[in-house]
Amino acid sequence: MPLKTLFYSALLGFLSLISPAFAHHPPENELPELIHKPPTPTKLEHPPKLPVKPTKKPVKPTKVKHPPKLPVNPKKVKVTRAEFGVFRRDKHGKITFIPTIKVPLEAGIVYGWRLQLKNSPRHVTWREVFRLPQLPLTWGTQNGENFSLSKNGTAAVTNRTTKVKKSTIKNSWTVTPGDPPGNHLIEVYIGNHHVASFDFEVVKPKTKKKKSE
Repeated sequence: MPLKTLFYSALLGFLSLISPAFAHHPPENELPELIHKPPTPTKLEHPPKLPVKPTKKPVKPTKVKHPPKLPVNPKKVKVTRAEFGVFRRDKHGKITFIPTIKVPLEAGIVYGWRLQLKNSPRHVTWREVFRLPQLPLTWGTQNGENFSLSKNGTAAVTNRTTKVKKSTIKNSWTVTPGDPPGNHLIEVYIGNHHVASFDFEVVKPKTKKKKSE
């Protein structure tokens, strides 16, 4: 064994007897190397996608269809009163109805009928058949598109839809030059139902006898 090595071995043996901890304590410059490994970062997975609630589609506006039109003259409509007569207008413009079955054959006299209804709608469609004893000189009406004549010209048919006022509908005619005297007949229908008949007479006015001189 070389001398230098023997000296160091004896020195170390002596030191170990004095302080065993010193013998085994490593020099300050020779601290054990601490191996520090940085923690492996945890790989974050994408969180599971939650189901997306479907967007509610905007509610389409419901198309309002036109309600079916009800018949103008339902079956429940009833005639509670049927009258025929003459319509007279005073100097103040007030019209008075005078029931009668005799109409003077004087130009300008207005005559006709009126019906009082029950359970009627606001508007009623009616049809009138007017029969004369013979052909008049002229026929006239304010609603020519709703007016027709028979082949021989002695009967007229009027179709009209009128507003019901105070539960009443009516129609009138005016005596004109050339109208025939005699028995006349007016028949009235509401829808397809016959509701009234009016027999009346157009009479010539009585002529006053001249006083004998």
